[in-house]
Amino acid sequence: MSDAQTDTPESGPAPYPLKDRLLVRVVRGLSWALAKLPPGLAYAIGRRLGWVYGHIMRYHRSDAIDALTRAFPDKSASEITGIVNRMYLNLGMNIIDSFRMAADDKSVHAVTEVANLELLQAAYAEGRGVVFLTAHTGSWEILPTVGPLFGFDTDIVVKKIRPDALNDYLVEIRRKNGCEMIPAKKSFMQCLRSLKKKRVLGFMLDQNMTRPNGIFVNFFGRPACTTPGAALLAFAANCPVVPVFAERLPGGRHRLNVIGRLDPPADREPETIAAYTQMLSDTVEAHIRRVPDQWIWIHRRWRTVQLDETADEAGQGEPENGTV
Repeated sequence: MSDAQTDTPESGPAPYPLKDRLLVRVVRGLSWALAKLPPGLAYAIGRRLGWVYGHIMRYHRSDAIDALTRAFPDKSASEITGIVNRMYLNLGMNIIDSFRMAADDKSVHAVTEVANLELLQAAYAEGRGVVFLTAHTGSWEILPTVGPLFGFDTDIVVKKIRPDALNDYLVEIRRKNGCEMIPAKKSFMQCLRSLKKKRVLGFMLDQNMTRPNGIFVNFFGRPACTTPGAALLAFAANCPVVPVFAERLPGGRHRLNVIGRLDPPADREPETIAAYTQMLSDTVEAHIRRVPDQWIWIHRRWRTVQLDETADEAGQGEPENGTV
């Protein structure tokens, strides 16, 4: 079949340029090769990649050290350095997990346990939809596969990446694993429709937002611009919020921690939404404090600066939603 006749990302028609199709073929090939390696060897490669990322490229290393020093003022410089070094190793292993899951998601499921799964099952059984609140901890790419694995109809909010061919390939992989994608930009109504269909909606809360799209809540003792989308969606759909966080365990294993079930906000008044978003942010922070080397301290979470002492008014217009 000619390139003009097929619609797969690695060999599809325009608008995929040849170099982008080749990139997808390389990614697909790496996924296949890494899935064939023994897990210990694959993770050793990942740790080496993480070491290069943190020690040679030093990607946002100073940002990570500064953020950790502010978040944990009681820790020594050597302790902070240790957390940063382990964070880069975790990021390298996350790359390996992503490649391996693209070729064989069942291999990851076999080494993944779920703590308190019954809480998520009970929330889903209510038949009102569930906001599956999470963050970039552990091997977070496992999270989109959890719902389908246990029979939950699942959508996840994602940011589109470049190039388009690679983005579409990743969408294809996630759909193969049983998830539907919702583009993050201007997605509030689509997310609400998902919840109204009684589906699980994956939602990240740990990313910096721009001032028009977020409100300021306390995160590790500093004002952080945060999406109020989870709170607003839970109110609009009258559905529970269930926080779930990935955690990397020794021996190549993973645990997904279901923290609990939260009732939706009582109303959408700005102060109610702000308080609810603060509660969600506190839940994220509590998990990160438990395993600080498994969060993405290279993300400039506090980049948007609060202009005054009054938090921005919540619920005005359509917020930009969290992404996986």
